[in-house]
Amino acid sequence: MFTGTFDDCFSDYIPILELMAPLFAAASLFFFARFAFACWAPEPRDRTHRWRLAPPDGTRIYHPGYPFMASVGAVWALWRAALYPFDRAVFAYGGFWGLFAVWFMASGWMALRRPMA
Repeated sequence: MFTGTFDDCFSDYIPILELMAPLFAAASLFFFARFAFACWAPEPRDRTHRWRLAPPDGTRIYHPGYPFMASVGAVWALWRAALYPFDRAVFAYGGFWGLFAVWFMASGWMALRRPMA
């Protein structure tokens, strides 16, 4: 029965956070796509298609820390994969994070292979 008062643990901000989560995911998707395009795009002189989200001056000129950020992402994804037990029921979840770690490692390699300008 509602008495008209709230206890100390009442969380009336939770629905607001739940409504903001998709907005945060959509906003962070842009930054992740920008990072992916910067790591995987060829150098500007070698581009044959439009790489709209890639930096126009190349990766090393735009941000030399892309290989470091990719290695941090790989370590984070491997840590997430290691949290799952070695069990057939959760193999897909660990495999997802493992593939995500491989993608980060390949992105770091792609960003690292470019010569310094």
